[in-house]
Amino acid sequence: MANVINESGIIGIIGDRGSGKTCFMTRLLLQDYNNGRKIITNYWVDFPHTKMSFEDLANLPTHINGSTIALDEIHVAVDSRESMSSINKQLTKLATQLRKRNIILYYTTQRFNLIDKRLRDQTDYLVRMSPASDGIFIASTYNRWTLDKPLTNKRFDGKPFYKYYDTTEVIDF
Repeated sequence: MANVINESGIIGIIGDRGSGKTCFMTRLLLQDYNNGRKIITNYWVDFPHTKMSFEDLANLPTHINGSTIALDEIHVAVDSRESMSSINKQLTKLATQLRKRNIILYYTTQRFNLIDKRLRDQTDYLVRMSPASDGIFIASTYNRWTLDKPLTNKRFDGKPFYKYYDTTEVIDF
């Protein structure tokens, strides 16, 4: 799947535990890195990147401008039940300023309704992941206006990307 976001925007990757969400996001990150983008994540990847916590990102530092940001398990920080928390507000503020900051944002969550409505409203594309067989996943891409009908359904071989991240890394606030 070619990246549908070239300069700024948000892609949410959703699916059950073990459905290939982080693997797919890592593949997108590696593609962006190979295209010359600066990479910022809240999880470890085995290529040059800056690791930042949710709290550090919520401070909206200027050095994140022009980057691709990947947030695994975003519902930990932008929980739909804690919409008034300061970190939630700041991270959803970042979502509204992506174009001005030239940022691409990828995130994973198990359920779309677990994240704050403001972030759901700012999400440009959703990729629903589902396992097909050993290391093979189905990535169904939707734009935010046609959630009932996928734009694409593509097979994704995650095995080549397992070496770039730790699937057992716990993401915590």
